[in-house]
Amino acid sequence: MLQQCYNAPADLPPHCLAAVFAGRDSNTGKSHSLPDRISSLCSRAVKWASLRKKKNAEKKLAITVFSFPPDKGNVGTAAYLNVFGSIFKVLKELKKDGYDVGTLPGSETELIQSVSGRQCAWHGQCQQGCL
Repeated sequence: MLQQCYNAPADLPPHCLAAVFAGRDSNTGKSHSLPDRISSLCSRAVKWASLRKKKNAEKKLAITVFSFPPDKGNVGTAAYLNVFGSIFKVLKELKKDGYDVGTLPGSETELIQSVSGRQCAWHGQCQQGCL
């Protein structure tokens, strides 16, 4: 398994990529490359590199919000963490940095109401565009 980690300066988060690109023959112990995996890994690396040239407004991002067990009213809960407060701050910074985040709620409370007011957030069956 190839694991490539890049640690950038303190103001940038590290980026990691892990992928299996070879396997061992159980009889001989020799390593054999897996061409489809190598092709996929190279394609992914090229796409990641192209992100450096894209304008932030053209990049697509996703924020995943914890909800377990689903449909139990646990959207965005985590012990001792202000999940929606953190998400709200991240969204404001992304907008400031030129990312298209749509229309931001006016406050953390409005963000909570926006997410919790959607039926799909409580039934564990979110569809694309639901949130």
